Amino acid sequence: MRSVEPTSAAILIVIALLLFAAYQLHVLTSLLVGGSTTIVLPLGVALQGAAAFLAAIGIAGVYGWATVALLVLAGTALATQIYRAFGLGIVPWLDALARALAVILGVMVCVVWLRWRSSRRSPRR
Repeated sequence: MRSVEPTSAAILIVIALLLFAAYQLHVLTSLLVGGSTTIVLPLGVALQGAAAFLAAIGIAGVYGWATVALLVLAGTALATQIYRAFGLGIVPWLDALARALAVILGVMVCVVWLRWRSSRRSPRR
C-alpha cells in the first residue's frame, strides 16, 4: 500500500471537513424549516458546521488554530449527540454515542496528523 503524501492528506481532510460542514448546513436548514421545538439543537448543529468549516480553512492555510477548531468540533458533536439522546430522546443513546465517538476519533486522527505535519515543517533545536 502506498503512503499518502502530506499534501494529499491535507486535501482529503479539507474535503471531508467541507462535506461535513455542508451536511450540517443541510441539517440546520431542515431543523429551521421544520420548526424545531428548541434552540439548543439548531445551535449545536450550527456550531458543528462552523467549526468544521473553520478547521478546513485552518488546515488548508496551515494555521495553528486549526487544532482548536477541530477540538471545538469534537466537543460540540459530543454535546449535540448527548442532547439528542438524553435531552430530547429522539435517537437511541447507543447510536448517539457511536456517532459522537466516530467524530471524536476522526478529530483525533486529524489532530495527530496536524502535529506530525507541523513537526516535519519546523525543525526542533
